[in-house]
Amino acid sequence: MPHDPRQREMRTYSRRQALGLMSGWLVAAGMTTTGCSTVSVQEEQPSQPVGQILPAKLAMIHTASVEGCFEQSDTCLGISAVAQLRSSYEQNGYDVLLLDGGNTLGGSQLVDLSQGESGVGILNASSYDALCLGCRELALGSKTLAKRESQADWTLLSANATDADDHEALGTGQLVRTLSDGRLVGIFAITAPAEEDTLPPLVAAHTSFQEDKLTELAQQQVAELREQDCRLVVCLTNLTKDKAVRLAKGVSGIDVVLATAGNWDAIRLEDASSEEMLLVCTPHRLEGAGVVTWELGKLSARMVAPGDLYLVDEQVEALVTQTSLDVDDQLSKVLTASDETLSFHQSDQRETILGDLVADALLWEASHGLQSSPDAALIDGTSLQASLGPHDITRADALVTCPLGTAPLCTVETSGAELHDLLERAIVGTGEEGGSFLQMTGIDCTLQDEEGKVSLTIDKVDGRDFSPTARYDIVTTQHLASGATGLPPLTTGWDDVRDLETCAGLALADYLAHECKGRLPKRYEQTQGHIRKSERHEESKGEDEPTEEDGEASRH
Repeated sequence: MPHDPRQREMRTYSRRQALGLMSGWLVAAGMTTTGCSTVSVQEEQPSQPVGQILPAKLAMIHTASVEGCFEQSDTCLGISAVAQLRSSYEQNGYDVLLLDGGNTLGGSQLVDLSQGESGVGILNASSYDALCLGCRELALGSKTLAKRESQADWTLLSANATDADDHEALGTGQLVRTLSDGRLVGIFAITAPAEEDTLPPLVAAHTSFQEDKLTELAQQQVAELREQDCRLVVCLTNLTKDKAVRLAKGVSGIDVVLATAGNWDAIRLEDASSEEMLLVCTPHRLEGAGVVTWELGKLSARMVAPGDLYLVDEQVEALVTQTSLDVDDQLSKVLTASDETLSFHQSDQRETILGDLVADALLWEASHGLQSSPDAALIDGTSLQASLGPHDITRADALVTCPLGTAPLCTVETSGAELHDLLERAIVGTGEEGGSFLQMTGIDCTLQDEEGKVSLTIDKVDGRDFSPTARYDIVTTQHLASGATGLPPLTTGWDDVRDLETCAGLALADYLAHECKGRLPKRYEQTQGHIRKSERHEESKGEDEPTEEDGEASRH
């Protein structure tokens, strides 16, 4: 750190000595000391306080990759215990910072069903100060994330995640807090670059993590915070341990790095200037919370594990319990009913009733959400994970058929030629090319067989004659639009794609609740006949192969 080494004092405490110093207030805080780990490092002594102000002591409580796992259990500390931990430190005279490593506003139905809104409310009630932007947050989409950020009482931090088009930051660069003795603590965050398939394609295309500049950006943040006279500089990140270590060693002037890991760890490192700093790795899903204290110039780290706390914040506990009950109520709500089972398995006709239903739901959702009129809807049949019916169909059933987060929706403006290429490769193709098994609505096409060569003709789109040069507005999943399914993309760029900020599961649930009240309409007693076979194609089939009984009966 850029301070006079003569101001530094070497202090190393053993685990037993450190625990002995803290044992008095641990009991008062409702904590046990079993399983606690402590590491201490050297730090500069605070400046002489002015007047009667005593040097402040600081506790930084760190959670990481909670992924919506807020409820207390044998393996989960529980967010209510974390909130109580903060209160306990405050009652014992500590200034407290409660920080989260991100990837918290998604990953479980407790938060996914509300698209992260319930998670924001729980973090607010727990008095968090900052959250590092993670892929779970980014996956919400820019508009939804902006709404969640406006609802938050905490700061969303990221020094490196930017919009790839206009280079605007996607999070606040840094946070400065003033301790009770007037000293400043600076916090900045580094977002881990997304691994393959961890972000929806549209989000990934518009997000830059500046991977080649992480060290440079971190050093810049340290310099800015030191210029503001921050006595302690903290880096909050969801980088893995190995990557966090490499970052810490390449930057000068960071005092503490708070990272994410599968297991608890706290180690001392030398930074780029051979100064000593502390790196703490906190387990994810609240399998533990890290606590770093700064007192009389000494940094100490310990982990609080499930079972270490026997007190909880009752208000936060009540909020989490009520949120869980609300989610259960929503999931168990009956949306409609069906006398038959709507199977997600591919039929010999390449079209299923369930596929027609889901495609109709996508088109309906886009038409109502955008208040526009898309021409058609497409969905990859492999996105459908389970059948619906018979009897009552609940919201939970809909979300099992189209799991939350697996099929983010968009509208894409595409040419007729691109649309035809996609359909022919998916429907006519064999093996891997034919495996996507597209389901559709708003599009009517015909399969033709001439001398053993099968081809596809699009007859109409949105009731109008098809033209390869026309432009069509299609509702589909981001993976299908981008070509991530292995089929041709519907667009060569992202300027023609609009994120709907929702997913197929929520669209299906909304459609069943509002348009299929009570019982599925009779039109879903059979397939809609969007994919027909020409008479010549029918005649070319072998006698033992199944055929459609009546072309008219297959259409509604």
